[in-house]
Amino acid sequence: ESLSPSSRSNNNSNSKSNTTMFTTRSPKSLVELCTDAVCRSLPYLDGELPPGLPQDVVDDIVSSLMKHSALNATTLRAFRQCELGSLSLAGCRGVTDEWLLPLTTITSSPSACSASTSSMSPP
Repeated sequence: ESLSPSSRSNNNSNSKSNTTMFTTRSPKSLVELCTDAVCRSLPYLDGELPPGLPQDVVDDIVSSLMKHSALNATTLRAFRQCELGSLSLAGCRGVTDEWLLPLTTITSSPSACSASTSSMSPP
């Protein structure tokens, strides 16, 4: 069956409009895959992440946890020996002072984080 020139142009315009509706997603990078794997393993981690992790790695892990609504008291505890540049808990549900208690302990490691609880309400 042959198509008339007008029907060909209609088909072409429809196929063009259909292809613009779909967005292509590139595959995840190795860094993103590793970050996701670390995030999934945090609840099962017996202890903490090692001290001295690069700041961008720690930030990526925290961002991924926030993005997936997986930052909680258990996953936050794993960052006790890590340096946290900033930590916004605004999007987290159920935040309590207890979330930050593991982060307030100062250890002998120079890269260990310490959190200030001065703006938090007293226990």
